[in-house]
Amino acid sequence: MVRTQLQKSYRSNAQSNPIFLRYFPRLTSAGRMLDLGCNLGPEVRYAGMHGWTVDACDVDAEAIAELNAFLAKNRVTNVFAARFSIQEYLKRTTRQYDLVHCWNVLHQLRQSDIPEVLKGIRDVIRPGGLAILRVFTKDDPTLSRVRKREHVYLFEVGEVLQYFPDYEVVEHFAGPIQDPGHPNRPRAHQHVVEQVVIHLPY
Repeated sequence: MVRTQLQKSYRSNAQSNPIFLRYFPRLTSAGRMLDLGCNLGPEVRYAGMHGWTVDACDVDAEAIAELNAFLAKNRVTNVFAARFSIQEYLKRTTRQYDLVHCWNVLHQLRQSDIPEVLKGIRDVIRPGGLAILRVFTKDDPTLSRVRKREHVYLFEVGEVLQYFPDYEVVEHFAGPIQDPGHPNRPRAHQHVVEQVVIHLPY
């Protein structure tokens, strides 16, 4: 998959997602995590350095190389990070995870891939596990302007949760957020998102 200008613009500044940081301490002390669309992998680094076994993928070869360089430098050997699309990884894996993290990524997929990906996420979470997900919705004022050019898919509120009927919704938010900026759009701007933390009961 060729990295688009939109994907480049989301190059992370390696600051961890605060929702992830809030829920991570509540989980098992040495579980297995999957990060789909990890970018530079701040959550991957954090979990790996706290003793978790982590699998991570992204289509951005430069981001994966930088993440692996960090892991090697810090002698973190319990993380596997590789260049795969989300679709490819979910088709390949036979593993089950205590935590799946997929944050600000799914809008980059084509609409036809969304059902398979969300079903794939649902199927890799083991009983007792969590998924932490955020998507951009159709009310998003920024991405709406580039959705055709960049093949952006914007979600209806509630669309993601339809794929997880047996899951407990631990946290849910739908509405506007402020983005402080990133390399290709350095000024602060607004997005409209839906973010969920969901739990698969035992």
